[in-house]
Amino acid sequence: MKIPDYGSLDKFSFFYWTTAALVMFTPSGALLIKHGSSAPTTLLAILGLSTPFIRRYRSFTTEEKRLFANVVFFVGIVFLSTLCGGVFSEAVKMLGHYARLLLVIPIIFLCARIRLTQDWLWYAMAIGAITAGLFALYESWQMGVFKNTAYRAHGMTGPMIFGHLSLTMGFMTIAGWGFFKEQGQRYLIIPSLALILGLVASFLSGTRGAWIAIPALSLLYFWFMRRRGMRQWHITIILMVLGSIIAAGYLFPQTGIKKRIDIAQKEIELLFAADKKLTTVEGVEGGVDVRLKMWSAAWKIFLENPLLGVGEGMYQEKVREFAESDNRYKKIVKYGFKDPDNEYFYTLVNRGLLGLISLLLLFLFPAWMFYKAASSESPTLARLGLAGLVLIVAYMHFCMTKSVLSVSVELNFFSFSLALLVSLISSSYWQMSKNEKEY
Repeated sequence: MKIPDYGSLDKFSFFYWTTAALVMFTPSGALLIKHGSSAPTTLLAILGLSTPFIRRYRSFTTEEKRLFANVVFFVGIVFLSTLCGGVFSEAVKMLGHYARLLLVIPIIFLCARIRLTQDWLWYAMAIGAITAGLFALYESWQMGVFKNTAYRAHGMTGPMIFGHLSLTMGFMTIAGWGFFKEQGQRYLIIPSLALILGLVASFLSGTRGAWIAIPALSLLYFWFMRRRGMRQWHITIILMVLGSIIAAGYLFPQTGIKKRIDIAQKEIELLFAADKKLTTVEGVEGGVDVRLKMWSAAWKIFLENPLLGVGEGMYQEKVREFAESDNRYKKIVKYGFKDPDNEYFYTLVNRGLLGLISLLLLFLFPAWMFYKAASSESPTLARLGLAGLVLIVAYMHFCMTKSVLSVSVELNFFSFSLALLVSLISSSYWQMSKNEKEY
């Protein structure tokens, strides 16, 4: 029996609308609903695996195949490191966690079988950033931030994840400015609100690790606007507006930005005033002092196991061993940190140099693909490429102060966004090639 070409059903198919609904739900659900990121990404992957009777309307591109290889390589190194470091409950749990990156493959498989358009991406990210900002304002009002009491907005994820993802969604949405403009001038309120409320949510979360990405993301947009030939005064106005938003967040005491930056500055000054050996400093109980100690311990552990690391879940045990002979590391044991709060050190400890290479490939290969798309003459490709660069640049900065890929919500959002962007870009290239051949 001949298999019918269901790929021609496009927007009228069950798969199309189910996929679109899940895409729309994922960004906002990740922040505001428990398991709001894992369930949709899993369902998208299941849909991808359950559509073998739908013929692809296009073949996989070289970039998609290389991404598949990078994801498999990353998970393979985690598996190999787990075998070498010892198979126990925590290690198996983390292996299962990182295996979720493989969901990128069936999600792209699904997108190669339906003609999902870029509309869903832009509206999904906009809704995510806007709802995050509104929820943060509601939380802050509800818990009394505006009555000068300490509080950090956190949604259903915790302050750090909330701050990371709301900022990322806001900056990703503004990459779709041209798309919204094509819908009509009044639609420009959507990306504007998304950026403002995404920043508001991040500010109210008090997540300093998210704010360090703002300068790099601003420079990225400056590069993009110059490359697209935007007038100098337009760029100046946009950057001034962005700077004003950030300055207002810093100066407005209820956001807590100035307070948390001042705390970090004080900790650094006290550390340098004491000595350069990371000893315990009186009056410093915050993140800077502890992080430096955790990174120092992580580097020592890595030097002892440089190729494949010590395996998943061994960081705490190694730190306890150091603390028995070196007082510098007792504070880490006291606070019970399971990892060094830095994705790069975390990778070096658990998976060694091979793990670091796999992590960098996971970031840099898509970044190169996104860069080429952002440099394209096609407005559609350019804006999708810019959104992809925002995702990579943001995550690479977040990795400096948090082991973000070890957190389910952030790993799911990264996998979802990466798969969707790579698929949409590949489809755009395919459509352009098809049009050229027909012409």
